[in-house]
Amino acid sequence: MAIFRLIPYELQKLFSGRFMRIFLALLLVANAFFAYSYAKDQQKNAEYYTYIEQVYALHREDPARFLKEYRRNVTDVDEGRASPQYEYGDERYSDYQLFRDAHAVLYANDIYHEKLTLLTLQIEMQLDNIALMSGITDSYIYRYNEQLLALYSALNESVVIDCTPVEGWNSYFTYNSEFFLVIAAMTLLSVSLAVSDHKLGFPAIGSPTRHGRTTQAFAKYLVLMVVSFLLTLLFVLSSFAAVASFSGFSTAKNAVQSVTIFEFFPYDVSIMTAFLLSLAYKVLAVTAYGVILFTVCSFVKSYLFGFGTGLFVIWLSYRISILEVAIHGQWASFNLRSLYDPGKLMVRFRTVELFSRSVDLVPIILLSTALLLVLCPAAVLILSARRSPPRRFGILKLDRATLMKKVQGKLKSTRGAGWRIRTVSLSLYELFKHRWMAVLLVLMIVAKVFASQSYFEPYKSLSDDIYKDYLEELEGQYTPQKMEYLRQELESLRLIQASFNQKQQEFFAGMLSATEFEAFVKQYNAAPSKERVVERLIDQGRYLERQYAKTGVYGDFLYDTGYLQLARQGVDFLLLLLLCVMCTRFYLNEFETTQMSSPIYTIVQTTGKGRVSLAVKKLICSLSLTAAAFWIFKGIDVYFLTKNYRLPLLSGKLFSIARYTGAPAELTVLQYTLLVTLLSFVGTMLLSMVIFFLAYHVKKTVLTYAVVLTGLFVPHFVASVLDFTMLQDVDRLFSESLKASASLWTFALFFVISAGLTALFTVYSFVRVGKGGK
Repeated sequence: MAIFRLIPYELQKLFSGRFMRIFLALLLVANAFFAYSYAKDQQKNAEYYTYIEQVYALHREDPARFLKEYRRNVTDVDEGRASPQYEYGDERYSDYQLFRDAHAVLYANDIYHEKLTLLTLQIEMQLDNIALMSGITDSYIYRYNEQLLALYSALNESVVIDCTPVEGWNSYFTYNSEFFLVIAAMTLLSVSLAVSDHKLGFPAIGSPTRHGRTTQAFAKYLVLMVVSFLLTLLFVLSSFAAVASFSGFSTAKNAVQSVTIFEFFPYDVSIMTAFLLSLAYKVLAVTAYGVILFTVCSFVKSYLFGFGTGLFVIWLSYRISILEVAIHGQWASFNLRSLYDPGKLMVRFRTVELFSRSVDLVPIILLSTALLLVLCPAAVLILSARRSPPRRFGILKLDRATLMKKVQGKLKSTRGAGWRIRTVSLSLYELFKHRWMAVLLVLMIVAKVFASQSYFEPYKSLSDDIYKDYLEELEGQYTPQKMEYLRQELESLRLIQASFNQKQQEFFAGMLSATEFEAFVKQYNAAPSKERVVERLIDQGRYLERQYAKTGVYGDFLYDTGYLQLARQGVDFLLLLLLCVMCTRFYLNEFETTQMSSPIYTIVQTTGKGRVSLAVKKLICSLSLTAAAFWIFKGIDVYFLTKNYRLPLLSGKLFSIARYTGAPAELTVLQYTLLVTLLSFVGTMLLSMVIFFLAYHVKKTVLTYAVVLTGLFVPHFVASVLDFTMLQDVDRLFSESLKASASLWTFALFFVISAGLTALFTVYSFVRVGKGGK
């Protein structure tokens, strides 16, 4: 059949362009790099595993002694009868942390079933409360809790967790940068598939008949299906391989509930089944997105409109994802992002309210996507079948394209030379000549907005809300009174949990009113979450006590959730990608075009002074755009950080945050933030100079990109093996338990050497420019 001969041809057309292949390859490399970096950030360092292996060995040799040590180092500390010890670890890893983490792994099955038992009891109590308070048992919330009770009761009987460490899977399932990269690739592919033929004028030759048009449209649709599947598979495999290369993966036969984020997954399946299910959801999300763009661009043959539609679809998905659950129910998960991300849709049982009934959300998503995959191509085929050839009057063909060309020609002829840009400033002319970079900058800013919003998306967890509430009262310098308050609060919360049976008996005996019992139930339900938060705050207080014993300076209680999210952000690779393109093109267009766009370049470059002057102007423009991009990107991060989190006390001591235990005692959070921002800005400007002159020396676009990306990414991978990142990462510098003076001198020396080498490279390049490249 003709349609099957067209499919390989359409694939060849789609991937024949060098730009398309390079763009996809760069996205795949970037995804693998991001996944590797994320797995590295999630993984505890090697020393931690050395210490915890001693605890595992203790359990293998003598389980009874392990439990005795666990009670001494964890239970006694939780109940306030003892302080954390450091017999098995060092000052960073207390015995409390090591035994708690080891116990969570070695007794994972028992802990899981204890949690399910407690959860089912809470659900039963909530059902009783609803029936008792309102008497309505046919509401959405009542039926939803009935479904939860049935599901988790069945899981409590069927799930068996293998008590072995889970390696790799937590990092893989929580890695979410992959979505934006695969969407960027799918945007270009689907829009090109729909628009490229029209831009080349191919339809007038290849599809003059109705059957030819419909056959070609259907072939393109099939190609889109194939590309969606293969593209998603490639990105998933690149993420999987990147995580595996760093930490490896434990057995996939274990129950999926052994993975932290799937602890309350509502079905008894293995990790492998969950992996395949998430892959199917990802393919479905990417295919649906591609079909939407392909359909729109089939009607409106415009690259710009297609890219705009893609941004609108992603924006709409984001707006749906932030709907308030209390008002709109779980419809917030009805979006492409949640369908693609297993950490959003698959973590628990999600239903929506339809006519007071609780309906599983997943079948609704699958049905909606199936309708989309049927209706959109049907609309394209109908459009192709009804499209008539251009109307002809004699020998004239009056179609829209011809008319637009004639109108544009008339406009050009009436404008005359007065419309041309005339300037004596080389800098202004360079900016005008590269005005396309403004479009690129806008597109990257939009991408940065989505990436930053996703990265700084609030945890939406009850524990963090409670943590924030407590620190609104406690934030500030450590005092013994604050520690005493926390110990009393912990005792009060444990008393509430212990008195539930007594309060329930008093209620049934008529000693408590319904209002009083309802208020107590609310306190009881909130007590476990509050208890964990107070324990965390007590741990912070003990850490501050140890720091005071070492430094003689009292630290501060700080709300560090948002600040730590900022600290973990690392390098802004969107900014690096933007610099790679912008700084490269300022010189390469002089070597890769057959003629100059203005006679002034023929004159200016005939002398050494002219060539140097031109290079200076180009460098100024490059650095100006770099500075603008840096501060815009930094402003976007600050906006979403302050919008989604409350910043810590900026005058607080930096070492108060355990991540920065090696920081100087006098360094504040504000001073450190300004220091890191300034160093990042200087480093970005130096990098832009290196890329700028590297392009001059290499003189080839693809080769320049390859050299730059290799220079950016390879040191990161080498650093993960040789562990010398403290020389280039000020955040890592203050995180280590090193002598601050020696560390700062080492870092300063590295920074000065980098700046000096950049200056030498700049001078050498200017000399080469002045000599005409010889």
